[in-house]
Amino acid sequence: MRGERETNAENEEHLTGELTRRFRWVEITQIGSSIVLAVVGVIALYIYSGQLTEMRKSTKAAQDAADAAKESVDLARKQMEDISAAVIEITKGVSVSFPVAPFGETRINLRNSGHIIAHDVHVSISLSVKDKDI
Repeated sequence: MRGERETNAENEEHLTGELTRRFRWVEITQIGSSIVLAVVGVIALYIYSGQLTEMRKSTKAAQDAADAAKESVDLARKQMEDISAAVIEITKGVSVSFPVAPFGETRINLRNSGHIIAHDVHVSISLSVKDKDI
């Protein structure tokens, strides 16, 4: 019986040693994989940081291009307004004729020297008639 107990104790000791060795291998593998993952994570952070920097540069360049395009459109609009506007001018020769029954007549010649048709042109004339005796 005593021999059997010693054999069982040796077997248990051997089994415990084998399990301990296997668990150490698993622990070392876990620690190693954690270190590898940490290194990969740091490299990924470095890459993402570089990408973020480039995206910021790209965003700034796109904003500058959009601002330049807006300025160009504003300039083109201003130029089109300047060359395409209706320009109403009074030509030489305003004539006022009196007495013409019943109220008299005033003629003013207007000319559109612009490049588009002038719509809704309104003319206002103020005339003062003074008596000679005053």
